[in-house]
Amino acid sequence: MIRAWGKNVLAHRVAWMLANGPIPEGLVIDHLCRVRECVNVKHMRLLTRGENVLAEGSESLSAINALKTHCKQGHEFSEENTYRPPGVNQRQCRTCRKAAWKVENARRRKVKNMRKPEGEVEKTQQPATGAMCDYESMYDQSKVDEEARMILMHGQMGPSDMEMEDDD
Repeated sequence: MIRAWGKNVLAHRVAWMLANGPIPEGLVIDHLCRVRECVNVKHMRLLTRGENVLAEGSESLSAINALKTHCKQGHEFSEENTYRPPGVNQRQCRTCRKAAWKVENARRRKVKNMRKPEGEVEKTQQPATGAMCDYESMYDQSKVDEEARMILMHGQMGPSDMEMEDDD
């Protein structure tokens, strides 16, 4: 950064303005050499911010993700298999999204089935140990609600996570 025209300005911008005039509004300098400190105007061009982010050789996450042709599970980002959420500049694999919803719905059903009508006592298998016990002594509604919240937030709970505190 250097002092020019009464204010601090990045050196490559000063070099561009001295060689080519002012930088038009809405445009930014793209370093073709990918060296941000470079002040050689032959290594620079003007682009919009979006073009600069996606420019060839860009190391931005947006550019890296834009080059991906398949999701993490190997499904192709085709027009039919790509979901673009409204108002957000991103894409999701429809196949993986559908699978995630199936898992989430199964978890919700499991949590819903854990809740029993008040006063009903039934023998059930304890999830953590597999031991048989009656439902009412195993859970009260506040613990079921907390467990459901944890399952929805963090996925399926393991045996160590299922241990409940005594209210003594």
